Amino acid sequence: MRFLQKSAIEIFKNHSLQDLRDVCVILPSRRSTFFFKKELSELSEKPFVSPHVFAIDDFVTELSELQISDQVSLIFDLFHLYKKHDPEVSFEEFITWGSTILKDFDLIDQYLVPDVKGLYSYMSEAEALSRWDVSADAEFSFSSGSKAYFSFFETIGKVYFELKQQLQSSGKSYKGMAYRNVAEGFDQVLSEDLPYLHYYFVGLNALSLSEEKIITKLVKSQKGTCFWDTDAWFMDSKHQAGDVLRRYRNSGIFGSWNKPENLLATDDKVINVYNSPFETLQSKIGADQFEGGSTVFVVPDENLIQPLLFSLGSDVEDYNITMGLGMGQSKIAVLMNNHFALQTEGNFTDQSSAKYNHRYLLRILNNPLIQLYELYKYPIEKPYQTLAQTIKTKNLVYISQEELLSKVNNDELFQLLFTHTDGKPLELVQNQRAILELLQSTIAPELDGMEKEFFVLYFSILNRLSDELKEHSDLTLDGLMALMKELIKQQRVPFTGEPVANLQIMSLLETRCLDFEHVVLYSFNEGVVPSSQKNNSMIPFEACLEYGIPVFSDQDSIMAYHFFRLMMRAKKVDIIYASSGTTGVGGAKEKSRFVLQLLNNLAPVNKGLKITEHDLDFVNSSDNQDEIVVEKTPELIEKIKKYLETKGISASALNQYYNCPLDFYFSKILRVGEQEEVEEVFGSNVFGNWIHYSIEKIAKEIILEKNLIDEQLKPRVLSAIPKVLDEVFKKNFSGYQADRGVNYIYREMAKKLLHQYYEHQVFKGQDKMIIASELGLFHVFELQGLKVKLNGNIDSVEMHDGQLHLIDFKTGKVEPAQLKTKGQQSIEESFREADKDKFRQLLIYKYLTLKELQKSGKLNKYTLNKSQQVYAGMISFRDLKTYRHQEDYSALELESGVENALDHFISEILNPNIPFEHSTKTKYDCKFCSMIL
Repeated sequence: MRFLQKSAIEIFKNHSLQDLRDVCVILPSRRSTFFFKKELSELSEKPFVSPHVFAIDDFVTELSELQISDQVSLIFDLFHLYKKHDPEVSFEEFITWGSTILKDFDLIDQYLVPDVKGLYSYMSEAEALSRWDVSADAEFSFSSGSKAYFSFFETIGKVYFELKQQLQSSGKSYKGMAYRNVAEGFDQVLSEDLPYLHYYFVGLNALSLSEEKIITKLVKSQKGTCFWDTDAWFMDSKHQAGDVLRRYRNSGIFGSWNKPENLLATDDKVINVYNSPFETLQSKIGADQFEGGSTVFVVPDENLIQPLLFSLGSDVEDYNITMGLGMGQSKIAVLMNNHFALQTEGNFTDQSSAKYNHRYLLRILNNPLIQLYELYKYPIEKPYQTLAQTIKTKNLVYISQEELLSKVNNDELFQLLFTHTDGKPLELVQNQRAILELLQSTIAPELDGMEKEFFVLYFSILNRLSDELKEHSDLTLDGLMALMKELIKQQRVPFTGEPVANLQIMSLLETRCLDFEHVVLYSFNEGVVPSSQKNNSMIPFEACLEYGIPVFSDQDSIMAYHFFRLMMRAKKVDIIYASSGTTGVGGAKEKSRFVLQLLNNLAPVNKGLKITEHDLDFVNSSDNQDEIVVEKTPELIEKIKKYLETKGISASALNQYYNCPLDFYFSKILRVGEQEEVEEVFGSNVFGNWIHYSIEKIAKEIILEKNLIDEQLKPRVLSAIPKVLDEVFKKNFSGYQADRGVNYIYREMAKKLLHQYYEHQVFKGQDKMIIASELGLFHVFELQGLKVKLNGNIDSVEMHDGQLHLIDFKTGKVEPAQLKTKGQQSIEESFREADKDKFRQLLIYKYLTLKELQKSGKLNKYTLNKSQQVYAGMISFRDLKTYRHQEDYSALELESGVENALDHFISEILNPNIPFEHSTKTKYDCKFCSMIL
């Protein structure tokens, strides 16, 4: 029999139908009051007036005849009182710990601390010295920090009494204050005519001292009766689940004690313990256990609700969720929070103009509500997503307000989102209201019912913020943000559902007094149940012990009771914990200690328990997935041919192919690349290009191509480096910020490297002439019946004492072995090696240069001997004193080796029997390939 059913029967038997209307029943929660009324209604075929049924908080509030103030009002009241004692404190600083102070006041009053002044004096300087037993004649002094600590508690002690006096005078209170008023004045209530014939306290546990006082006085006056939901297994042992209730029973102050059940040690139960390898998989595991019937899903927090509903699917429509969904889970709260962040930390003012950071912009542009609005208003153009893509492709780290607003013209929402509010709190709130109204007027029909409710709630938040700003005009943006978070934390949207549905979804605390045949517990990790979080309190641990205030260890007993009480009448229990990592704050990978108690303490006593542990393991797909293999169909071969004839091949394309054919296929044939992301710090490619372009600009505009390099040019070149770097940066990389942070260091590094390059490589040694900078060459040849173009772009073509040198600049390291054939291999064999990219690159440059000289006898319109010997090498910016050149080959040997290698490449890439797949030579690197991640 269910506990509430049994309690309802007892109460029903004790009173006539006529008298029931004058009975008062008090339960732990509002949810339990609903189910109690349902049980009671089924006991009579005749209609009758229900007893007055309260959750205990509502019962005490009604007795107090005081209005409970909301949290925000209390915070402001507390702030103004505290500020009288400490004028230096700011609201944004205060609000970080103001809620904790209010929680402490609640505990102090609920547990009827007799000497509140003594409690806060306990943390005073004098009391500390007394406890530390410092002798009177000893020299001892506190640091300034210690004195501030003691002063803080002295101030809080004063504010406690001031706040209570202020609230009392206006007929208001906080919850603990209401409890204390009722408990301390209950003798007066008893001396008068009580409003109810009898009071029943059903299923309570771990009472505060004020609750104990109220209940015991009613019991003593024979006006109150308690029904306790207990089991002999933990009541007749030393198990922590019964710690509190054994103390109550032994004290005798709660009257006669109803006999404990004997269910845990005797009833048959099927218990499954699931070890989930992933936290996100818990929802699916639990949903698969649902078989209909009386079932409860116990979830530790609201974040699991939506994944759980998705896992249940559309087949399960009849369920009830008691927890509700927090405002912070809504799309509108996320959008407004991002907008708030953009207007505060997401921008800086430069020369009177606001500049927005790309991260904050992209969060807004990619918000689902903004995308829905864009689809509604711009189904074809999509300017918001175009802007987001532009930010990525152009790597725009910061965008000025003027430039941003010019991107999307005549759009009211865009103007509201990205107009800077100049740090004015009221203007920002009004701006958000306008955004909310505009979204509601355009996309409201497309929103689901839950999000519509969130829109209404957010309007109420903005109204409250406007009211507070009018009353507290000195509130800063930081204070406003803190206040907004507090308001959002309070707002919840209840899920609509059938209250008596078979499937109930709730927290462990909400299961008080309720019984279910099937129990499914999620995130049942040690550190979550019971929680490892310490009490969030300003009152030190030893002070709590001294004055009877509960500490975090007391919560372990309470949670143990809730768990084993829920187990009492269940027939099947599924317990799920995650072993992939921590679950929640303080969560560990291990199963909860309560599961171990089931296995080691309860199972030996009850042979009817069938406990099975399931270690769910999933094969790692990355280790066992089929290799990606792309077979070359006739259609694909035609695509490859088209690519070769139109785009041609280059050293970089060949390097990509030999490193990984599949990567070449995705990148060159399918033209699929990695998703673009904005980089705030220069990557090696950007830094290298910056150096390359700067050298090219100096060569073409200052040194001048095809002229002998004169020593007299050196001062001009060196002095021009900073200006050239800035001009190149502005033209090619303006999206980055080079005047701050790590990028500024890179700029200084670039200046230093260019100085060293010109000192050691250009203005030193033999006569030099730069014939061309960034010289593009190509040669068309026929292979396999195709006209294929081979492309190359040479960084610098120079004459050194009459010798022609092709030079490639590298920001990375260059080793001599990288420019030579491997061992005894031929040119053709080394050309095809994956790790010979630098060797292959220089060979192609030399080959293209020879072909160009044979054809025209000129490079960049500079006449040379058609049989000119060609040298090639690399200069690394990691070792600017060294020029590493490739070994010399005869023209015939070079041409033969390159053409044979290219012919082999064309044959291989067009061979239908050789698919595109990951290279076995670079298998380790393929583990991290973006194409398979």
